[in-house]
Amino acid sequence: MPYSSNAGIAIATQDNPNTFYQLTDHNRQPINFDYEIIERSARMANGTMRKFVVAKKMKISTSWRDLPSGTGTGVVISDYDVIQLTASTVADVWTNSTGSANTATPGQTYTATANIRRTSSSTASAYARLDWYSASNTLISTSPGTPVSINNNSWSQISVSAVAPASTVYAITTINATPASITDYIYVKSVNFAGNSVATSRFVAGTNTTIYLTYLSNFNQGYTMTVDGYKGGAWIKDFYETNLFKPVYVKITHSQDTASVNAANAFYPSPSASGYEIIQAFMTGLSYEVTKRYAFTDLVNITIDFTEI
Repeated sequence: MPYSSNAGIAIATQDNPNTFYQLTDHNRQPINFDYEIIERSARMANGTMRKFVVAKKMKISTSWRDLPSGTGTGVVISDYDVIQLTASTVADVWTNSTGSANTATPGQTYTATANIRRTSSSTASAYARLDWYSASNTLISTSPGTPVSINNNSWSQISVSAVAPASTVYAITTINATPASITDYIYVKSVNFAGNSVATSRFVAGTNTTIYLTYLSNFNQGYTMTVDGYKGGAWIKDFYETNLFKPVYVKITHSQDTASVNAANAFYPSPSASGYEIIQAFMTGLSYEVTKRYAFTDLVNITIDFTEI
């Protein structure tokens, strides 16, 4: 009967042979096994051929197609009615189709909330603010909320509560956040004023008036890293360059029926006793092709070869 085990390749350095790093199975192609016979052949005086076999060496190769260069499990986000901002954005936008103002009465307390996140893994802050306007569309004053840390792991809620000053007729909810770079996107959704979906909002990111603002009716960031969290393309390339001329250990995890009649002497032992095999090898080749470039990670095609010592 077949025995099941996780398929894949893990590698370790000669200095730390017991610490194996799992190479991702994300879009991995088949693992290929081949043999190199080291031999010398000579024709004898009587016409017969004599062959001296010095050794048999195993050659292992595998490849990945459209593999994320980043290592770690990516975040899948599916949300609706999301505003995307990039660096240096200052804009007034409608978050619904009514076009009506957020009416407010002087002396009344109003609360505005919004959900916000960013693409950068570093942490930054954002805050909501209420801007109070008169009947002549003149700004009376502003009421900033408390800054809240935002990151790329989850949506954070920001809020502000304040009393409308004298002469107030309407308010604008302002969302303040500054991207770390032009590739750090800020996403905002679910803006509410006084418990209602906001008619008008202002999103501020940066200090100049260059506008890069997109309304995303269906926001799906998708996977940006390896789906299993194991080592991705950039790590594999770096490992190869660092250990190119050094012996490494290659661990092949497999599901395998008994390999031969004499399983004890076969390369693969009886699978009931072991689900993997470890060989010492040199890395004898690496091909690294960048197929697509993204702000988060690259997609790459990789082929790597090992030859048994």
